[in-house]
Amino acid sequence: IQGFVIAAIKKYLQNVQTCIPAIVSKVVSRDRVIVTPAVQQVNSKWESVDWADIKLPVHSPCGGGIVVSVPLSVGDTGWIIAGDLDPSLFLNDMSKPQRQNTFNRHEYAFGYFVPDAIGNYNISSDDDGCLVVQSKNGSSKVVIGNDTLKIKAASVIIETTDNASVVIDGVNW
Repeated sequence: IQGFVIAAIKKYLQNVQTCIPAIVSKVVSRDRVIVTPAVQQVNSKWESVDWADIKLPVHSPCGGGIVVSVPLSVGDTGWIIAGDLDPSLFLNDMSKPQRQNTFNRHEYAFGYFVPDAIGNYNISSDDDGCLVVQSKNGSSKVVIGNDTLKIKAASVIIETTDNASVVIDGVNW
């Protein structure tokens, strides 16, 4: 009986979607992409089967009125995080909790895409212990340490609103 129970659980878990690597196949907008899962399924005959492409929202951390958004391109990599329930009713009216509209669970189509270079970048050892926001190749970057702010770029543009001034090292520009 133990073998049967284990086999049944494994069979059930084959259909539970949680997280899978993916490749951007089309950029729909700044906050929506179509992705192709990067790992194929295997059917009962041990044949490889491609997943269908999935249109998903892009994970953009935000809070306190600030949003972090990255520009995506075809070929960028990341992860599809499956949602526990269909969020469509909530997404139509985010002002209050909504009832679930299906009993489907753990589906990639209910999830979102988290961009991730998946190790395909290098951070300089000079920046250890710092927050680093950089281009993949490191040619442009902003580094924030406990007592430092470094900006590296071919050009730096500072724009202000409402005629605000820019002060650098005590000098008003």
